[in-house]
Amino acid sequence: MSGIKLTKPQILVDKNGIPIAIGITRPGGSDHLHALSIVDQIKILNGRKGRPRTRPQKLVADKGYAARGFRNNLRKRSIRHQIPPVKLGGGRNLVHRVLKGRPITYQPLLYNQRWKVERTIAWFMSFRKINIYNDCLEHMYIAFCMLAAVIITLRYF
Repeated sequence: MSGIKLTKPQILVDKNGIPIAIGITRPGGSDHLHALSIVDQIKILNGRKGRPRTRPQKLVADKGYAARGFRNNLRKRSIRHQIPPVKLGGGRNLVHRVLKGRPITYQPLLYNQRWKVERTIAWFMSFRKINIYNDCLEHMYIAFCMLAAVIITLRYF
C-alpha cells in the first residue's frame, strides 16, 4: 500500500484559486458522481450579515464532469456552468457528441480561467502527505487535505 495512489482529491476553488471545498474519490472512477456532494459543501461569505451563500454563480469544470446528469443538476440549482463538450473520435477528425435536448453552451474565454484551478492542484500536490497517500484511514487523508487548504489560503493572503 505504501506509495500507491489510492485516492485523488477533488478541489473546488474560487475565482482566485483559493480552496472552498474538498472531497476525495477513488482514481479511475467518474468525477461527476461525487461532484455534487462537493458543491453542497460550499459556504461563501458575502461580507454582510446573514446566511452565507451556498450556490456559486458560475462553475467551471473540465471534461470529466461533462455528464448530462451533472449538468442537469447544476441547472436545477441555478448554477451556470462552463464545461466543454466531450469529443469523440481520434486523430484529426474529432466530432462533438450530439445530445438530445438543449444544446451545450460553452464559452472558451471563461474556460481559460481554469489555469487557476490547475495551479491550486499543483500547490496541493506539493505536499508529500497528500501526493503519496499511505495512511489507512480516509478521514486522516481528508484532514491533511484541509490542513493543506489552510496553508494555501494563508500563503495567498
